[in-house]
Amino acid sequence: MRDKRSGGRRLPAPPILVIIAYLLLGSAWLVGNPPGAAPDEPSHYLKALAAGRGELYLGSRLPQPADVEQLTDVQRWHQTTSRVVSLPGRLDPVGLPCNAFHPEVSAGCLTRLSTPPGDIERPTIVGPYQPFTYVLPGALMRFAGDPGDAVRLGRAGFWLCSAVFVALATLLLWSPDEGGCSLVGLLIAVTPAVVFASSSLSANGLEITAGLCFMAAVVRLARDPGPSRWVWAAVGTSGAVLPLARATGLIWVPLGSLVLVALVGARPALDILRRSGRLGIVAITVVAVGMTSSLAWEMVAQPHPARGIGAAARYLPGEVRELPEMLDQAIGVFGWLDTAMWRPAYLFWKGMLLGLIVLALLVGRRRDRAVMAGLVLAAIAVTLTAAVLNRPTGFGAQGRYVLPFLVIVPLVAGELVFGGTRRRRLRPRFLPLVVAGGVAVVHAGAWYANARRHAIGVPGRLLFLGRSEWEPPLGWVLWIVVVGLGAVCLVVSGLVTARSAHGQAAGDAGRAG
Repeated sequence: MRDKRSGGRRLPAPPILVIIAYLLLGSAWLVGNPPGAAPDEPSHYLKALAAGRGELYLGSRLPQPADVEQLTDVQRWHQTTSRVVSLPGRLDPVGLPCNAFHPEVSAGCLTRLSTPPGDIERPTIVGPYQPFTYVLPGALMRFAGDPGDAVRLGRAGFWLCSAVFVALATLLLWSPDEGGCSLVGLLIAVTPAVVFASSSLSANGLEITAGLCFMAAVVRLARDPGPSRWVWAAVGTSGAVLPLARATGLIWVPLGSLVLVALVGARPALDILRRSGRLGIVAITVVAVGMTSSLAWEMVAQPHPARGIGAAARYLPGEVRELPEMLDQAIGVFGWLDTAMWRPAYLFWKGMLLGLIVLALLVGRRRDRAVMAGLVLAAIAVTLTAAVLNRPTGFGAQGRYVLPFLVIVPLVAGELVFGGTRRRRLRPRFLPLVVAGGVAVVHAGAWYANARRHAIGVPGRLLFLGRSEWEPPLGWVLWIVVVGLGAVCLVVSGLVTARSAHGQAAGDAGRAG
């Protein structure tokens, strides 16, 4: 792809290296994470199988239990959302999450249980969820001969779509003028949780990456009011997929649009749309179709828990106390929220994010500072609102639920730091290298921590090769190499940026002399 502002030249190394890095890391997560070792993956598995054969609406409910009044809020909500799915016996996912909630147990407990020939029926707790994005993964899964392969094919279907959005986000944010510095916000936005979720069998990961692409498009439009055609194509595609993946996308699209207005002003935002002509109209129409389809499904098929202002007020203090935990989840807590990274990884990532926000506040103009502070407050408010609204189901919010919006904070912070008029005073020669190197280490460490947990269990030794009780297809060594190559690509992208910044600084000094 050629960048309009680079005079038709091919894209240089940093964006290509970043895209390759995330492709490698996502592939390693896809295969290296055991089948069923993602939140509610067996239920999403069943929904995808149904969608893959054209069954979008699942209407067969579970029988009402006699002691329904004795059920907990979680059990009552699952009773409401459960639907029965028919599937071939050879693809029965029973037994997949055998070590869920038990980090001391390896994935060696995964066994192939015998099933009767012909079709069987199993309940899924995500029956009424939007089915649109499950069709491709479900179609791929039907070629599998066993549940393990079916999970990996389903994950591949979601990851292929997510990888496109990650690549688009990278290209949207890339600036020839700022070089690799323009990707610092992206590197911090794409946490290990983003890669883990997008390579799992769930529409949530696709929602996150579509949100990343849409928010990156918002930043690009604010920077370049006369973008190329492909930018509007990215706006339309990501803005439509966001609500089609999950109902919360109906909120993220308007919030992202408000961020554009906050960055440039209401009248300039309208001017951007006017200048786009037919392209902008087509993009907005596609987004509107996606939102309308999701809203119609939400009204017709999706049950909703009872909510009230009084209950929300009771829940709020507890949700405030859980904010740090939800931030950790947005950075990287894996499995069924039972597998964490090493503590320094969270501290480092939070330090990078806080440092970028502080720099944005320091170098930005008055309007920029107001936007940055408002986004931080909005991120907190959105997270608390999601948690309070979700509490009546018996579940609290999880970091991955709000990641499609939270990514806007580092994206905008990076744009304000490296795209602002005062950026050159910072001379950030080594900052992109530090960020890229730190991000690479954390991503590799996150994958390894998850691999170790499933290979031998958390109490096991740090080095598990040769002692593994479970191995992914093709063995651990290959996927460790793949992760290493992904980390190297990130580091090299930082090195290239630092070298180009040094050359630019030397050139500026020569011209000044």
